[in-house]
Amino acid sequence: MRPNDFAQIQDTSGTTGFPKGVLLHHHGLVNNARFTMQRMGGGRTDVAVWPLPLFHTAGCGMGVLGALSARATLVYLTRFDPALHLELLESERATITCGVPTMFIAMLGHPDSASRDLSSLRVAGAGGAPVSIEMAREWERRFGVRFFIVFGTTECSPIISATRLDDPPETRIGTLGTALPHTDMMIADPVTGHPVPVDTVGELCARGYLLMHGYFDDPQATAAAIDANGWYHTGDLAVMSAGGYLRVAGRLTDMIICGGEKIYPKEIEDLLHTHLAVARSP
Repeated sequence: MRPNDFAQIQDTSGTTGFPKGVLLHHHGLVNNARFTMQRMGGGRTDVAVWPLPLFHTAGCGMGVLGALSARATLVYLTRFDPALHLELLESERATITCGVPTMFIAMLGHPDSASRDLSSLRVAGAGGAPVSIEMAREWERRFGVRFFIVFGTTECSPIISATRLDDPPETRIGTLGTALPHTDMMIADPVTGHPVPVDTVGELCARGYLLMHGYFDDPQATAAAIDANGWYHTGDLAVMSAGGYLRVAGRLTDMIICGGEKIYPKEIEDLLHTHLAVARSP
């Protein structure tokens, strides 16, 4: 067995058409999990309670392989339940947990959240969907943890960028962080494919060890996703700061053009989160 041999075929894009089989390799999965766990500061004394399913790379890769690389203890939920998750965080004296935003919102709103002792928990991380700054701040305030954000796609094994625990709060929970080690990121003009200036919206592209070999038995889809220079085009609209910190503006296919102006749904959603008439997580 060699590092670049296929490790698994992971289905993706089921919501936008017939699922494509992503050909992932050992080199990408193992190292991506290791670098992501390093961003969490994970080590052999940590206990990670993990609710993300094994049929996603955030479960079988980031969770299982990440804990293995750090020699940490992994406590796995076969299905997410907010009461059970809170119970395990307390009973197992968990130090790390991750999930998607809806999981963290559900735990905040559960009656058990007020009575559980989560004093051992030091890190909570979220990704897979936009993370509300208000929700992350509430987790930090209520449980005394450091919240951090990850961003990725299945095609990238899966994590492209993550914030750091020592980032300033506005960066740690207000951005998608910087590229993982040995990962290239580029914000490209959707028409020309050329890099755009910093703080300019464009399509997020990535390349490096983490990139898939292609889509199983679908050379046409592979060629559409990976250009001649090895850049994977994510389809996500993003902005990169001069310091390399990433913010996502929405999906390329969701961009609205009205009167010649470009409107990004993500900006509208962020504004709605701040409106007094919009319900917030408890």
